[in-house]
Amino acid sequence: MPAEAGATDDHMIVARPTAVAIASDLLVWQLADSAFPTGAFSHSAGLEAAWRLGLLPDPSALEAWITGSIDHVGGSALPFALAAHRRPEKMPSLDQWCEAMTTAPAANRASRHQGRALIIAAAAADPASGLVDLRHDPGPCHLAPVWGICLRRLGIPRDTCGRLLLFAHARGLVSAAVRLNRIGPLAAQGMQTRLAPAIESAWHRHRHRSWRSAAQTSPLVELALATHDRLSARLFAS
Repeated sequence: MPAEAGATDDHMIVARPTAVAIASDLLVWQLADSAFPTGAFSHSAGLEAAWRLGLLPDPSALEAWITGSIDHVGGSALPFALAAHRRPEKMPSLDQWCEAMTTAPAANRASRHQGRALIIAAAAADPASGLVDLRHDPGPCHLAPVWGICLRRLGIPRDTCGRLLLFAHARGLVSAAVRLNRIGPLAAQGMQTRLAPAIESAWHRHRHRSWRSAAQTSPLVELALATHDRLSARLFAS
């Protein structure tokens, strides 16, 4: 077989990615970028309260907390994101179930604010996606179901949608830890790398979980979120 254009020197054929595949990859990188304006920068997902409560005395405790929080999101938010990705027409019902499950005021506000921000940012990233219509949705627009429907309309596959949700959560917590001076920026990069198995573990553990069986797997995370509004001084909104 003659070597095709783009073959390596040893004549192994290298498939050239299509323009569509390249555009999809670049969009995923754009969504994964911490600069993508979903409002996550303003939230610590309970990490600030956990620190104030003395639950994060050292970097190892911090890493263990983030690991537990990743699984918590895998059990409670991931099923809604994947359900909305699979059945976008169920978005209103899924949104109301998220509203009922997210009882901590700070967590509820954070989820709604980030969901709305994601709709606006995703619609701006791809005006042809039709996401601009969601800006007028009368529901709470919680982050998890909004994440699923937005990434579906942007053409992002289900598995990437779910794993990216978990990655974004982990990245946000590590970033919050840096801003709280719990860890340095270089050490944070090492921690982010070490968290990769936790992200994959949460993905494989919860990827087939039905939204009807969604569950909050970490009581401490929920307690920290519920305590956040009682802090005398706060850097983050949640």
